[in-house]
Amino acid sequence: MSEHTTAKPEPYPGRDGLNKAQARARRAFARSFKEGVRFDPALVPEVARLVAEATETLNRVAADAEQLEQSSARHQRALKASEDKVRAQLRKAQRLGGARGRQATAMLAQLDARAAAHGRPADARG
Repeated sequence: MSEHTTAKPEPYPGRDGLNKAQARARRAFARSFKEGVRFDPALVPEVARLVAEATETLNRVAADAEQLEQSSARHQRALKASEDKVRAQLRKAQRLGGARGRQATAMLAQLDARAAAHGRPADARG
């Protein structure tokens, strides 16, 4: 069976609840802010505090989700393939020498250091 499909994937678990909670919060923020601007200015800083808290929480959760996504085997294979292409181009520039060759050598060293930092072997060719 193919890795790619044209069928629309099922939404992730909890998506409807997340969408409803987000919409509810956004409506409440908008109504509270409007109320604060029109009638009760003391509400405005509280709305701003809650919005900042919600933003901070969502950013933290989004970072966790992005990290999870990047740990997938498919993503790692695609990343490795892209890195292999870059390494091939850098090795070619390195062979040509000159300023670009020196720059390519430095960039290959950076890729090797990054690979080592992530527990992957550095490029065997060098």
